[in-house]
Amino acid sequence: MEKSSKVNLAIFSAGLMTFIGILNETSMNATYQLLVKEFHQPLATVQWITTAYLLTVTIVMGTTPSLLLLGLALFAIIYALSLIGTSSLISGLVLLPGSCVGAVISPFAGKLADKRDFKFPLTLGGCLFLLGNCLLLVLQPLLTPVLIVVCHIVIRSGFNLSFANTISNASTLVDRKNVADVNSSFNMLQQFAGSVGVSLATALISLAQKTGQGALAQRSYQGGRYDFIMFSCLALVTLLAIWQNFRLQDKKNKGN
Repeated sequence: MEKSSKVNLAIFSAGLMTFIGILNETSMNATYQLLVKEFHQPLATVQWITTAYLLTVTIVMGTTPSLLLLGLALFAIIYALSLIGTSSLISGLVLLPGSCVGAVISPFAGKLADKRDFKFPLTLGGCLFLLGNCLLLVLQPLLTPVLIVVCHIVIRSGFNLSFANTISNASTLVDRKNVADVNSSFNMLQQFAGSVGVSLATALISLAQKTGQGALAQRSYQGGRYDFIMFSCLALVTLLAIWQNFRLQDKKNKGN
């Protein structure tokens, strides 16, 4: 029993550090022969195009939340400090509960993927991601530090349910020798998406402050509105990418 626990712990640690799921070889889709005849292209070309498209959808599915999450992290602090009027200490702490909840959820996300396949935690994470951002948009006139904390917990829960599993799922779409490249690509794109998210969030607030009407607080509020709309749209894109990703994978699996 003790040996079994150590083995499970080792497996869990390896998965947590590398974010690599169980690797499966991608089989040829049943429709490949039809595509070859239809487009008059070699089988290898059709395989590369379909695999590249599926991998692209998966990358979009994984990097869009990073863009949104890091942009929201900066924006939430600025919003709480400037518009709600909280102290700098409280403004800095509004993201702490969500980060703690996300850290607790991450190990269970991997176990959930093992038990229910990747589709369930990714879809659940995408729904929570969209729900949290829509709550920010709808509740903006009523926002308090507590409501920001609640919304961020929902958003962070969705992110941690889906991100590591997205990388693991993407690893199953390529050959074993390319798994390291997939992980490196995700890490690079995550950092790039984070910097873009912060830039977009602050740029929209700055644009509203310069071009809007009324007091600075009113213009900042409108800029916040733009940010919440952008965040909600990106969350919707994430959920649609998840749906499209598994729709394509289901088609490939049915064709095998």
